[in-house]
Amino acid sequence: MARMRGVICSSVLLLFAAFPPHAVADYKHCFEAGNTIEINDCLGDEFHKAHKELEQTYRRTIKALSPDAGKALDEAQQIWIQFRDKECLAVYEFWKAGTIRTTKAMVCRIEKTRRRISELRKWPPH
Repeated sequence: MARMRGVICSSVLLLFAAFPPHAVADYKHCFEAGNTIEINDCLGDEFHKAHKELEQTYRRTIKALSPDAGKALDEAQQIWIQFRDKECLAVYEFWKAGTIRTTKAMVCRIEKTRRRISELRKWPPH
C-alpha cells in the first residue's frame, strides 16, 4: 500500500514538472486525480467547458458585427479551429512515446481555446 502511494505521488510530481506553472494552477484539481486516465477525463471535461464558452463568446461577437466583418471573422474562426487542432496534434505526436501524450495535447487545446476566448472578447460587444 505504501509503495502504491509512493508511485502515485511520484506520478503527480512528474506531471507538475511537465507543465508550465499556469497550466497546473488552472487545472490543479485535474492533476490531483488518481491516475493518468482520470487526469485525462478531467482535462477532457475542462476542454468541453472551454469550448462551450468559446462558442458562446463567438456567437455574441458575430451578432454584433456587420455582415462583411462577420463573414470574415467566421472564416478566420474556422481556420483557427483547424490550426488549434493541428498544432495540438503535433504536441500529441511529439509526446506519443509516453503516457503523457494525451494530457499534453488536452492542455494544449484548453490553453489555446482560452486564449481565443480572450481574443474574441476584444471585439464588440464585449
